[in-house]
Amino acid sequence: MDTTLAKIKTIKEKNEAILQASDYFVNADVFSASSIASVDTDGDNKADFYSVTATQEEISASEIELDDDIDGDGILDTEDTLPYFNNTNN
Repeated sequence: MDTTLAKIKTIKEKNEAILQASDYFVNADVFSASSIASVDTDGDNKADFYSVTATQEEISASEIELDDDIDGDGILDTEDTLPYFNNTNN
């Protein structure tokens, strides 16, 4: 098992990890000049997802690309069982 996951042993630790992740997503604003995206978990300047209020026209007109490997671990999200957890970092 990955050493990072192994560190979470109790329900309290799990809840704290979820709280930290939730706080990040709520407060993230990586693309501050745009309203169509705000989160880039792995720092590659590609959006994890577009805002639910973004229109296709806004997305097409922007230069913000959608990330197909949200956590940057080299495993495409369509095949990654933990797409928000980089399995290669120990």
